[in-house]
Amino acid sequence: MNTKNSVKAKVTGVLVGVASLLMAGLVNASTVSVNPNVVNTAPGDSFSAVIQANFSDVTGGVSEGAFQLSWDPTLLALQTSTASTDITNVLLTQFLANGGDAGFTSSNLDAVAGTLDFGFTLCPLAFPCDFLSVFDMLNVTFDVLPSASGVTSAALSASFLGDFGQDGVAVTAPTFNGATVNINAVPVPAAIWLFGSGLIGMIAISRRRKPQLVC
Repeated sequence: MNTKNSVKAKVTGVLVGVASLLMAGLVNASTVSVNPNVVNTAPGDSFSAVIQANFSDVTGGVSEGAFQLSWDPTLLALQTSTASTDITNVLLTQFLANGGDAGFTSSNLDAVAGTLDFGFTLCPLAFPCDFLSVFDMLNVTFDVLPSASGVTSAALSASFLGDFGQDGVAVTAPTFNGATVNINAVPVPAAIWLFGSGLIGMIAISRRRKPQLVC
């Protein structure tokens, strides 16, 4: 092989490699993420999170999908879960415009296992689908159990449950990004206990020294 052909082969190889990387990036560009991805909290507190979808790499977006949200039930308890405004606005518009025909959302909570299954379809029965590209899917609020102690990290994770697609046709497999919940149970400082015991001791001594009245 002469030098010219060797250079040409190398350039071709580089271009193929770059194209492969770009294609891989496009395939993995869609995401389902928990926001915020880091929560700092304490026992007895509550916090809220939003599960967001980004299918901007998919031409036209998606009209349906499903995922599972999971957490540690010994540390966290789900207080509320509601479909996002982005989805409910589409369904309400469909309901009003199509004589009551709209898509739907569904959820299934297993509080013992610490899982919530959530799915949606924006397709009315007798009308074309609506599509969304970058949108919120689910709003959740969690209580941190009072029994949580020390500094603990609890994963709040989203995972695959059903295909995301366009009118029944799967379009892409998103990357799922969860969150870390840092629970910090701050112990009562030892100095406070020492101060309290010292104060009790001083009160006891003052009572002993108080002169008694002689009748």
